[in-house]
Amino acid sequence: MEEIVRRALASALWGKLCDAIELECSQVNSGAEKRRLAVERKPFSLTVKDLKTEKTLSLSYQEDTPWIVCRHSGKPESKITFRAERIPDPVPVLTLMLNGLPWITQDLALQLVVTLTH
Repeated sequence: MEEIVRRALASALWGKLCDAIELECSQVNSGAEKRRLAVERKPFSLTVKDLKTEKTLSLSYQEDTPWIVCRHSGKPESKITFRAERIPDPVPVLTLMLNGLPWITQDLALQLVVTLTH
């Protein structure tokens, strides 16, 4: 049952994460003298390049698994997974999981962008 829920809802959550990352990047850019972060978004991948440091953040959504492969320049590859939950009502929801910890979409987006820019 959990696998069916993950496969059904993961794509939409992937889209929300990408939207949140793009929003964080636009906020960084609006506070900078010139554009600092360049975003390239495709259906199953998102890449952010820090134009100041040349560091990159690359995410790729693995639809068949489902999980998200996450790569930061100079750091080991990690996986963002999805955990199905039924709280508090019977309608299942997905939670993003990174390093065994649950994340709210906006908080994870902020964390990924902050890690890239520092």
